[in-house]
Amino acid sequence: MQQIESATEAFSCLYAAHENYADYYPNYPEYTAAATMLNADGSQLQAWYNPSTGIQSFATKPSWFIPNAETQSPFIHKEYGTSAAFIDVNSALLPWLRRDNDPSVAGSGMFGTYRDGSTALWAYERSVVGGPVLGEGGYHWFWSGLLDGVEAQFGAEATPITNGIEAPLFVDFDLTRIHPLQTNYGMGYYSRWMPGGTTITSTAALDAYRMQEIIFGHSPYLTDGLWSSVPRALLEQDLVSPVSFRYTLQTPNAIAYMVNGAWTDASGAAKAGDFTLAQVSYPNGDTIIANSQPSNVTWNSLQIPQYGWAATGTGFLAYTAVLGGQIADYSQTASSIFANARNQADILSENTFATPSAASFNQIAPGEIQIQMAWDVNTPAPGTAYQEFIHFVSSQTPAGSNDLSGVTGGATLVPTGSWTTGERVVGNPWTYYLPSTMPDGIYQVRVGLWSGSQRAVLYGNNDGNLRYTVGSLTVSNNGSSVTFTAVPITIPSPDPRLNSAGTVVDFGTVLTDGMVSLQQTAGTVTLSSYPRSRDVVIQINSGNVAMPASLTCDNGDVLTPVVVAGNYWQVDLRARKYCTWSGTLQ
Repeated sequence: MQQIESATEAFSCLYAAHENYADYYPNYPEYTAAATMLNADGSQLQAWYNPSTGIQSFATKPSWFIPNAETQSPFIHKEYGTSAAFIDVNSALLPWLRRDNDPSVAGSGMFGTYRDGSTALWAYERSVVGGPVLGEGGYHWFWSGLLDGVEAQFGAEATPITNGIEAPLFVDFDLTRIHPLQTNYGMGYYSRWMPGGTTITSTAALDAYRMQEIIFGHSPYLTDGLWSSVPRALLEQDLVSPVSFRYTLQTPNAIAYMVNGAWTDASGAAKAGDFTLAQVSYPNGDTIIANSQPSNVTWNSLQIPQYGWAATGTGFLAYTAVLGGQIADYSQTASSIFANARNQADILSENTFATPSAASFNQIAPGEIQIQMAWDVNTPAPGTAYQEFIHFVSSQTPAGSNDLSGVTGGATLVPTGSWTTGERVVGNPWTYYLPSTMPDGIYQVRVGLWSGSQRAVLYGNNDGNLRYTVGSLTVSNNGSSVTFTAVPITIPSPDPRLNSAGTVVDFGTVLTDGMVSLQQTAGTVTLSSYPRSRDVVIQINSGNVAMPASLTCDNGDVLTPVVVAGNYWQVDLRARKYCTWSGTLQ
């Protein structure tokens, strides 16, 4: 927790711990039944049931909110250096859902008791952390302005929206009534936005969620299993943050919906039952469009796909749009440029150890071959001692077999425990003596890394046994002729919303097949790319960013960029977190 606090402080982020003073659990060491609300029959009012522990909590009396918080919040703030607070539950409930019918307390049976207690709790927490107080979404519209923001889920309790991806883009109430009073973020927990309580796994759903964040005027958000996903986090940070920064303190001056080819207001859209294409304008001159229609929409020369959006303003452009037949993401402000080519391989290789390939192959003599492996490191595993293995497998043998392998020799050049992201490790050559009984034919070359009974998760053509096909051997004339053919990595399920071919996308200011970010701060330009594990194409238009004589990188390397075709210059950031130089964005 303290390491998280240090990291957030280093990057000027606010940091809050999750606290809950509305649900009172009987396994709390200081638990007392006197602190719980009562039903009219005198029984304890039940609150959240924890399915993981099987423990039923009870609703806390509002008069106990602050006394309980006083035993925890100052300690949390002192030990973990919190600069914000997240108070669960209170802002997710209407106050009349938590009425205390205990006749011995003031305000018995009145919803104002819970309302006032919650308001006082948020004020107390704000005084403890010296920063904003955030909360859970749901019935948060009731509490607008009494805290600083919530994860703003659709619907609640008796009126849920159970499939967020199909929710209408009816933004008027949110933007004109809630947005002026507080800054909400996201569209709710993914499991509450997705049907059936599932989480987001598809690109289409992620795009729809992000598109709704923007058109509803919310801030970026990640939850569930995507907390640790670097490319998803970069999208929220570098794509959503620049536009949300511009509208956070703005109240829209125009909201319109496209109905039958013409823009109309909410009443016209409601009569037609069509909230699939929304446009919002702000006093600062920004205009944002969001499209949930199945077909593309042309807007300001951009092709906006389903679940895409675009925003324009003075010195500002951002979008999820179609470029050259490929959906891509882009943001440009006076001090930043972000371009995302949506390379599907980069998504699939995330959190894998390395990507294997054959560095060299030679036939030394009849029946004797030498092969050398290369490993592009994606995510290192410090301290893990893996060894290489290579199997030759006929298509006629079972998937898990290695019956046709010959005698092997050799060793990995560099211990795997010391591999670093972006490093290309080339192992020592392995010599194989093909058995004399090995029939002529074509054999797949399947490789991997192993330690004991464990095989490493790699990126490549997985045969289902954590062996990865890097090529094929063609054996002929009883082994007197052996040739090797490399096999490219095949994406088994190409995502139509991702760049499965890994092609370079032309954004005008930048050409890339990955993610590229440029940030200008006080006369210094910082360039970074994702992923660091490969040679991401980074070509920058000198009309937007003048080519520097050199770049100094985080690891001390000094790079010299080169001029490429047209008005572009290029640099390779592989294995480097970022590089900087003195300059400006134009």
